[in-house]
Amino acid sequence: MSSTPRKVPRMPRPPLLALAAAALLVAAPASQAEPFLDAASRDTTCSPCRDVDQFANGAWRARFVIPASYSRYGAFT
Repeated sequence: MSSTPRKVPRMPRPPLLALAAAALLVAAPASQAEPFLDAASRDTTCSPCRDVDQFANGAWRARFVIPASYSRYGAFT
């Protein structure tokens, strides 16, 4: 008798990336999706090469007011 192990056929795995992309397309249609970067929050007077944070968030920072009851305000407040 031979002692070589028999190969057991495996089921093919579904492509995870394709399933994730399909789930995202079904979950958020393009017509209802919000823009990733809001153009109204940009400060176009600042060069992105000089200060990318000011360029991307400057207009939002100018509009945002910290509530008087808080000394600081963030995502976890």
